[in-house]
Amino acid sequence: AKQNPSNERLPAIVSIIYHQGEKPWPYSLNIKDQFVDPALAMEYFGNPLLIDLPAISDEELKKHHNIGPVEIILKHVRQKDFERKLRLMISSLQTVDYNSKEIVLRYILDFIDMPDREFIKTIGECLPEDMELAMSLSEQLIQQGFQQGRMNEKFDMAKNMLAKGLDERLIEELTKLSKAELSNLKEETKH
Repeated sequence: AKQNPSNERLPAIVSIIYHQGEKPWPYSLNIKDQFVDPALAMEYFGNPLLIDLPAISDEELKKHHNIGPVEIILKHVRQKDFERKLRLMISSLQTVDYNSKEIVLRYILDFIDMPDREFIKTIGECLPEDMELAMSLSEQLIQQGFQQGRMNEKFDMAKNMLAKGLDERLIEELTKLSKAELSNLKEETKH
């Protein structure tokens, strides 16, 4: 709707389900074949495409307009040598729209074992016209790190309070941890 403000009708929206396994999908690629009641499922589920990435060559994926680079990344992101190919993969995103780039780069972050700063630097080098995106991701990572640091401080404080025998309700009140979080923390400290 944002992309077509003057148009009263929305463009077609196609749902896509990607299989990213190491081996090709061993079942039917017709999604309705996966349901006990295909007609009922399609009535509520729509008719998404099921794409088996391992069964499609990178050359074929490159022919998929705009989404091809994203599909190649999705296909390879879980492979052990992905980080070696990272620069090439990120560079391939130059033709992809901004929102898709952001989603895919966040997704990559979950799978790579690379310091955040190095990853952001790589984005800046491979996608120089998208420095705003790199900076946005950098700020978000800093904020997440800050929030994680605050949570760690709360947990450390709660551990110390538990060790000193303070009342659990008082610990919950002071640390703002939930009963479940405090209970889990107690279990961890027992082991």
